[in-house]
Amino acid sequence: MEKTILSVSPINFTDALRLLHACGTDAAELRFTSGEYLLNEPVILTADDPQNIAFVGEGDVRIAAGERIAPVWERHTDTIWKACIGAGRSFDTLRADGVRQILCRYPDYRDGAVLNGSSPDALSPERIACWKNPAGGFIRALHSAHWGGNSYRITGKTPSGELTYEWVGNNNRGSGMNAEAVMVENIFEELDSEHEWYYDRAEGILYYYPADGADPSGMTFEISGTEELFRLTGAKNITFENLTFSGTSRTMFTVPHERPLRGDWAIQRTGAIFAENAEHITIRGCHFTDLGGNAVMFSGYHRDSLIEDCEFDGIGASGVLLCGNASAARDPSEWDGDHHKTTISDYTPGPANDEYVKDVVVQNCYFTDCGTLEKQSAGVCISIAEHVTVRGNTVHRMPRAGVNISDGTFGGHFIEDNDIFDCVRETGDHGPFNSWGRDRFWSLDYFDTMGKNGVRKRAFARLDALHTTVIRHNRIHALHAFGIDLDDGSTNYEIYNNLCLGAGIKTREGFDRLVYNNILIGCPFEVHVSYALNSDVFANNLVVNSKPFNSVCLNEGNTTAIVNNFYWNGGAPVTGIPEQDRDSAVCDPMFAFPSTNDYTVGEGSEILAKGFVNFPMSDADFGRADKPNPPPFVYIAAGTDMHTLEYGGILLADITGDGMQSAAGLPDRCGAMILRVPFDSRFSAYGFRMSDVIRSVDGRTVENAADTARIFDELAAGREVCAEVYRNQRPEQIVFTK
Repeated sequence: MEKTILSVSPINFTDALRLLHACGTDAAELRFTSGEYLLNEPVILTADDPQNIAFVGEGDVRIAAGERIAPVWERHTDTIWKACIGAGRSFDTLRADGVRQILCRYPDYRDGAVLNGSSPDALSPERIACWKNPAGGFIRALHSAHWGGNSYRITGKTPSGELTYEWVGNNNRGSGMNAEAVMVENIFEELDSEHEWYYDRAEGILYYYPADGADPSGMTFEISGTEELFRLTGAKNITFENLTFSGTSRTMFTVPHERPLRGDWAIQRTGAIFAENAEHITIRGCHFTDLGGNAVMFSGYHRDSLIEDCEFDGIGASGVLLCGNASAARDPSEWDGDHHKTTISDYTPGPANDEYVKDVVVQNCYFTDCGTLEKQSAGVCISIAEHVTVRGNTVHRMPRAGVNISDGTFGGHFIEDNDIFDCVRETGDHGPFNSWGRDRFWSLDYFDTMGKNGVRKRAFARLDALHTTVIRHNRIHALHAFGIDLDDGSTNYEIYNNLCLGAGIKTREGFDRLVYNNILIGCPFEVHVSYALNSDVFANNLVVNSKPFNSVCLNEGNTTAIVNNFYWNGGAPVTGIPEQDRDSAVCDPMFAFPSTNDYTVGEGSEILAKGFVNFPMSDADFGRADKPNPPPFVYIAAGTDMHTLEYGGILLADITGDGMQSAAGLPDRCGAMILRVPFDSRFSAYGFRMSDVIRSVDGRTVENAADTARIFDELAAGREVCAEVYRNQRPEQIVFTK
């Protein structure tokens, strides 16, 4: 095979691409020398271009969306500068000296907070009255039920001063806005903090508030309205290696949202690297950072690709989004009205055509701080796809799931050896791993989401979930909600050898889930809304918790089998064992080194003799070896001698002994530990998590559980409050409005 090798520098990049398109060879390799390569439009490769191309970085290579500008600045106020850069430009990203700046907003940017800062008065009549012309501004909020986010374009104000806006459609569960978690941006009157900017498109004036009173004249500025860097349509055998991709503009207000089937997601078919009708795409050793939308998207028909040894951080939407076309599903359905089908017209199993993603591997990658803008996002999301492997990745600091499977079409995935923690940071009712299975069978006859008509649905349960999805040997660490969350009809799963710390395994509706040889520490199995004839099996699992199963709304005729499991509560009683439980036992697991998250069952424990099998448990056995690990999770048994208090929907406990003090990393025994915090409680909305120790509230020291309740009762409603907690053995602050 003839191969053309081109040496590429920032100076000859455009010429090299032009030569690539024209060379007519069977293969080409572009070797990038160190430097920054700015693109104001994506590189497009189609079936008409060479089909064996490698883009290889030699050194520190950054391919960024952007256009350099040279503003001539003058003062607008004591703190704000302005420059004319020309009217009618389309961009929503400004970088100063290579750092993305903040589109002016209220409330001000706060790192680590929900929406990086939100406030219930963001849309108050008093604030709206201060805006002369808010048209062109944006509203970003959480969904009304915390199911991801919802966003809106502001269109103006009525003569009576009422704000008008339109939903962008970025949630498949409706346009409801959470009244507490909401912010606004791109309104001139909110330009009041360092690093903020605003562009008056009609007048062509860029306004900027630099940090520390600096004169911006000596700074370098870039703007970006480019949403993609590489767009591959019909391309084959394309490799990207040792490259950094950054700087794409935000997509949430510029690219239409599409609802693929009945998962909660509304997606945008775009990415810094976008590939559709493509095969054999390899992305290796690349870094994706500071992006406004998805980093990588494989769309529609896509086959046999690999993403490995890559890093993803500061991603506006998802790290890797793998999503076929709805046309590949038979009887495709959405949530809304006439689009929500409650009958089946096509009983043929499997896909209707080949417009779906198949045989993709994502391995040894690092995902952190994805979903900085879109809250219905994940490190890896899979929808309308088959045989996707997600292996050996470290995924943490996510607003919602770390790994998400959005529907049952068409299964056969492997989720294995991953380390997933510190997820579901800004949303609720979710897990670090989440799936939905709202396939053809799910709303047959009538729609109620409560698991009725299982006998009727049973025969059609695997029309779409053709192949078994395997979730094995992952470490899932969470402090609220669920760990492995098989929601709303997720069907045909095999789940084993997982270590769940702080949040367990949930099954809701669905059929044919085989759950065995897992370890759950400080969390129960959540068995919700089981169908008749569901054929779920829970066997050979080890649960360390006061209650091993939390069963909710089980339907008559369900065939859930619970057999030969092992329970322990530190010697305290175990309660709530289901009636159908068979041959299970309360046994001491004699763990090896639980203070290091090593929950290997000790050789002297009878659990091993009864059939439980240890699996690799060290930090090196989960995720990517060179990346962070979750903090130790040590379960404190809620024994009868512990002083506990139910308050506001949560369970609080006094710090009563060296074990609790040591586990929380406390300097003394002041405070109250949260033993239970339901996702729909007000304390969860405030930001508190299971195992937090509340140390002070509003500057007042907390002595114990009763003291916590008294202080909260005395707080005035509507005021911003700061609380100090110990989380993961170190102090953190939580700011909330009561």
